[in-house]
Amino acid sequence: MSAKLKVYYDGACHLCSREIDVYRKKDSSHKLELIDISLDSFNAQKEGLDPEEVNKAFHTKTPDGKVLSGVDAFLAIWEEIKIFPALSALAKNKFSRKFMDLGYITFAKIRPLLPKRKNCDAGNCNI
Repeated sequence: MSAKLKVYYDGACHLCSREIDVYRKKDSSHKLELIDISLDSFNAQKEGLDPEEVNKAFHTKTPDGKVLSGVDAFLAIWEEIKIFPALSALAKNKFSRKFMDLGYITFAKIRPLLPKRKNCDAGNCNI
């Protein structure tokens, strides 16, 4: 079992990749295992994930095997690498959390319509 928080992201999505780059740079202790679900080598079932669901929403998996999605997945990252304390506090607040969940659900629905990166090979993409 991995001692890292597994982060499943869509490397073909420009916006998603940029956000993951922020996490990669902030993860100085290497607490995250970043897994690009857009690669041909990715197998959702081997990771214990539903192939359709992992493509619909952002997911993480804790070292003890708990799968989180949406805002909960982001919160797990922010807390693991100790970034964005204000966003973490908002995500834990029942009132503001409703708005964060609604915002994420809206983004998740339009994400497949966003332009994709092209000429991807082993995670190295050129626009």
